[in-house]
Amino acid sequence: MRTSFLYSHGFKGMVILLGITLCYVFGEGDFGLARSRQKILEGRKPNNPGRHVVKSIQSEDGDIIDCIDIYKQSALDHPSLRKHIIQMTPSYNPTMEAIPTSEQSSRIVTSQLWKKNGSCPKGTIPVRRTQNKGLLSNSEEGYSKKKPSYYDLAKTPNNKETTLSFHQKNHSKAILLTEGYNYAGVKGDIKVWNPHVESDNEYSTSRISLRSGPYYDFESVESGWAVNPSVYGDRKTRLFVYWTVDASKKTGCFDLTCPGFVQTSSEIALGAAIYPISVFRGLPYQITLFIFKDPETNNLWLQYGEKTNIGYWPRNLFKTLSHGAECAEWGGDVYSSKLGQSPHTKTAMGNGNFPDYISGNSGFVKRMRILDISLNLKSPDWAGIPCALKDCFLKQAAILVTLGFNDIGAKGYINVWNPNVESPGDFSTAQIWVKGGPGDDFESLESGWVVNPKLYGEKMTRFFAYWTKDAYKKTGCFDLPAVASCKRAPRKPLDPKTRNWWLRFGDDKNVGYWPAGSLIFYLNHTSTLIEWGEVYNPNAKKTPHIKTAIDILQRVD
Repeated sequence: MRTSFLYSHGFKGMVILLGITLCYVFGEGDFGLARSRQKILEGRKPNNPGRHVVKSIQSEDGDIIDCIDIYKQSALDHPSLRKHIIQMTPSYNPTMEAIPTSEQSSRIVTSQLWKKNGSCPKGTIPVRRTQNKGLLSNSEEGYSKKKPSYYDLAKTPNNKETTLSFHQKNHSKAILLTEGYNYAGVKGDIKVWNPHVESDNEYSTSRISLRSGPYYDFESVESGWAVNPSVYGDRKTRLFVYWTVDASKKTGCFDLTCPGFVQTSSEIALGAAIYPISVFRGLPYQITLFIFKDPETNNLWLQYGEKTNIGYWPRNLFKTLSHGAECAEWGGDVYSSKLGQSPHTKTAMGNGNFPDYISGNSGFVKRMRILDISLNLKSPDWAGIPCALKDCFLKQAAILVTLGFNDIGAKGYINVWNPNVESPGDFSTAQIWVKGGPGDDFESLESGWVVNPKLYGEKMTRFFAYWTKDAYKKTGCFDLPAVASCKRAPRKPLDPKTRNWWLRFGDDKNVGYWPAGSLIFYLNHTSTLIEWGEVYNPNAKKTPHIKTAIDILQRVD
């Protein structure tokens, strides 16, 4: 099983690949979530949309799009929205970021297939006709919600080994997250793929999300693309929205399958297929999504493609999230009951390929932004990939990358662990890289900690330095072994004042340097790629799955 996701962040672009990351949002008590959840459940069953159809459109992909009177949409059946007055537009213009000219030519956006055959008139909203009647039922089992994201501690015998566990139940995620502030919005450009989904009860998605509350009982809203047979009845890539007020234990809703999300746009159909889709080595089709809080109403709006405000989640649905989010996320999520088992699920994340940050032939999210409480749309001040990979999706790599500029240094604060390394040929490491050169023949200077039994003869955690000048093909050297033991040692060091790359430990200890000149070529000038992360195992894709672990928490300033 291959898992891949690239994330481009900030003006430089950041890229990450990891198997599973949890959003660490701590809290005490229930943050007021003791409000009647039964009240929410009672509002699940929408009225019969057929009574309010103004027009129907047959899509080429088999979908039927009904144009529903906007004031008759099922969202208004929610008990909290019985007297709700629809907010037709946000109270301010959220499109605050100009797209750089250099990026405009590479931005290939998607549309929806049904729009080839018609459009909905003003005063109506497009609603995909649901074929699965179970999604419209009032039963909790038939309802269109996700499986709970976290173990239910109340149902765990004696709460053994789970009280302090943040591992997600049957979920595997590749996520970049930011927390520590009050967030009013999250935005990202998401490349659109159609990954393989093995079983009907599994799904693969790429999305942005805002959440608040304790990790086991959080409120969240999210939007992105998904391949989800159990919800949509097929394996097409579809635009979706989702919300929950209790970590999907009893509440949760996709699209317009239950009352909650209020749609205002006549142009975009939630749950409709996205067209066209990226193909390997083809055009990079993407969607741009922006979830933001209206400062006057506290409704949470969803914007599509920089200009279309699809609709909003009314503030009445939430207790904490309508006042600001504690966490913003970007990334992929795979659900399968076969995670961590043998044989492993074949459901793919992204496009199923390993990360390719040179040509972009893998899943990615780029131009990631947060909206702060002062309504400044900007790169997050802090973003991380806390990783606890006991039940890792692939257990091969967890990488954060920045690229696109010329860099002259890299720094990271790395938590030190002693992870399990199963076989003598495996190793686990947390490190930083500076790289230069083409993707298949790059130069790399690296340092961090590593557990490497083959190199050091035991499984202690050790500080290391490493270099290669041809992507590990013929050259490469750890630490300071004899010259003969390196695959190709430098012939002679140059003056340390001339373009040498220095390694510093802590804030004031200069360990040494990699000399410029004959040792390196591209890095004689600057680095074009900086990375943080990693775990390695040559059998990562085989069955049974490896037990070599990765434990990383790096802070990048």
